[in-house]
Formats: sequence, C-alpha cells, structure tokens
Amino acid sequence: MERGVSISGREQRRNWRFTCHAYVTLYDMITQRRVPGEMIDLSVSGCLIRPGENGALRAGDMIEVSFSLRGYSIRTMGSIRNIRPDHCIGIEFRDRNDSSNRQLTRLMQELAQESMQNQSAYPNR
Repeated sequence: MERGVSISGREQRRNWRFTCHAYVTLYDMITQRRVPGEMIDLSVSGCLIRPGENGALRAGDMIEVSFSLRGYSIRTMGSIRNIRPDHCIGIEFRDRNDSSNRQLTRLMQELAQESMQNQSAYPNR
C-alpha cells in the first residue's frame, strides 16, 4: 500500500522525515516473533510504525525491519527507541549493510524529489 508523500518536518531530528505508507514486518530478535505493521513515516535514520499488535514489542528491543516501497525491498536492523501513547513505535535503524544502505538512500532521494515537486505545484501551502 502506497500513498502520496509529504515532508513530516524536521522537529528536533537530524534527518528529514517523509510521510509514506507501506506494510512492514518487524522481527523481534529475542522472542523470534514477527509483528506486522504499517509504516507511517520514514527517514534515512529510522521510521515510525503502527504495529498490528499492541504491546508485542518494548522500547530497547532489537528488531529486524522489512518493507517494500516504490520497488525497493529493504531489510535492516533497528532498535525500538520509543513507544508513543497511541502505540506507534519509533525505530532507529542500526547496522545497515551496504545493500540496504544504498536502497534506503535512493528511496529517500526519490521521496525528497517528489516532495519538492509537490511543493512547487502548490506554492501557497
């Protein structure tokens, strides 16, 4: 599932974060449990996920994150940085291999380019 892209803003973050929707699978390395979810936003350093099961994961857990978006299939390691009151999970990517790093960088470039085109199409936004 993919929808339009927009910049979520920098807030206090070091990287731009883009709103995008994709199905994602989180694999808990300790419990060896798979948890489905939906990606809410993505940056080069992490993502925000709405899990299909509340309470299945905890802050600090090491997980494998797998998703496909715009023809890119990305699988990378991450750690759960926080769990918000609405149960959405903030994930920081860790230990990316060269392949996932290249794919994620290309994907982010495409999202940035599309976002810039959308902004120029609607200059009063």
